[in-house]
Amino acid sequence: MIIVKQKFLCVIFFQLIYAILLICFYGKIGQSIAFLIVLPAFVSAFLLNAVWTISSISFSALFTIIYILLWSNRNDFSLLKLLIGFLLTYLLSFFISKLIRTTRQYQNEVLNRKKIEEDLLKANEELKLYVERLEVEIQEKYNTERTLRKSEEQYRELVEKANIGILVDDADGNIKYFNEQLCVMTGYSAGEMIKMNLKDILGDVPDFPKKGIFLRI
Repeated sequence: MIIVKQKFLCVIFFQLIYAILLICFYGKIGQSIAFLIVLPAFVSAFLLNAVWTISSISFSALFTIIYILLWSNRNDFSLLKLLIGFLLTYLLSFFISKLIRTTRQYQNEVLNRKKIEEDLLKANEELKLYVERLEVEIQEKYNTERTLRKSEEQYRELVEKANIGILVDDADGNIKYFNEQLCVMTGYSAGEMIKMNLKDILGDVPDFPKKGIFLRI
């Protein structure tokens, strides 16, 4: 904020010098000298930003026009006319600067809004692609599960209709699954078989291997 005020005061200072030189030398030579003196003001304004540069240039131009209109006769010196011209020039320059700043702010808002819209569109496209990939993965998973269930049903049907006794037991010999043919071979019901151990079956039925083919899984 301090730097901004310093540059602003610098611009005003050189504008005052420009005004004084314009009064003292109301000819082409005076205008040329005034232009050379006011160059540092343009430089300082440019270092601040483009708005101040345009304001500084417009300030000098407007002051020259208003000064000529109010006081075109060098002999008719009037401090009041000078102050009025300077005040009118400052007000016009102020409104021009404000208009430029407002326009720039509006342009920045439009650019920011456009960028936000582009980001939203990009995010929407990415979300759409993600949903499509997710739908494909879900469909593939569903097809895999359906194929697996179908294979399990076919396998179970094959086991149930097999002509050999089939059972599944754990590490301790406890029976976890068996088919109907195993019940026929051993003479036990399904309710009895599920509670038994493989050792119980082999002990109660010594000739069990002779009654048919036995498959242990």
